[in-house]
Amino acid sequence: MASYDPAVSGFVIQKLQIMENLIDADETGKLRPSLATKWKASDDGLTWEFSLRNDVLFHDGSNFDANAAVFSLKRAWEKPGVLKKAPITDIFSKDDKVIVSLKSPFAALPAFLAHATTVIPAPSTINAEGQSIALIGTGAFSVSKFTPPQSISLIRNEKYWGDKAKLETATYLAAGRAETRALLAESGDADIVFTLDAAGYSHLKHVETIQTFAVPIPRVVVLKVNAGHPFFKDTKARQALSLAIPRDG
Repeated sequence: MASYDPAVSGFVIQKLQIMENLIDADETGKLRPSLATKWKASDDGLTWEFSLRNDVLFHDGSNFDANAAVFSLKRAWEKPGVLKKAPITDIFSKDDKVIVSLKSPFAALPAFLAHATTVIPAPSTINAEGQSIALIGTGAFSVSKFTPPQSISLIRNEKYWGDKAKLETATYLAAGRAETRALLAESGDADIVFTLDAAGYSHLKHVETIQTFAVPIPRVVVLKVNAGHPFFKDTKARQALSLAIPRDG
């Protein structure tokens, strides 16, 4: 993670439970409440209303409220990210709720507000020039030390609104190569490593002191065929490619 800005590093900020979204998604992708307790659209689909939790503090002790949420969401709307793709005309607060106005109905808006680029940082993290200068959110962990891009150390947020984290502290190290991550695990310098390559995973499976797990992830890989390539002028080549695709799921 090389930036304080959720538009750049939101995925890591979200997964490390430093900052949170109005809406969360469970392991199956089903939406569930987070900083927002409920949400609804108007009959014409042009206005969404989000009711917020009233017992939430940012790590700096400031209150999370509709104004703080609107400030962050407007900033996310201005930056590259999913909100740029939504037909939003305005984001504002009313009666301690967040209101999003649309120029056309957009049923996917709640899902967009669960995206990593729409996490809610404290307003104090933005300086006068509009730059992100700190990592302060509402999550289960707060940042004790950040040395971008090499490492980040976290401590448990004792005033967290939800279930308290089981760990008191956690430190994450950046290791860009899969081989390096495998070596960190084997040497004991890391308790957990992710996204190993096939060779590293196969090797670690045979190390007695290490447990390995392989789990499916919600990701779609799209392969596009260059139909203009001379190879595909041959009907049999096209048929062969079609037959090679498993269609039974």
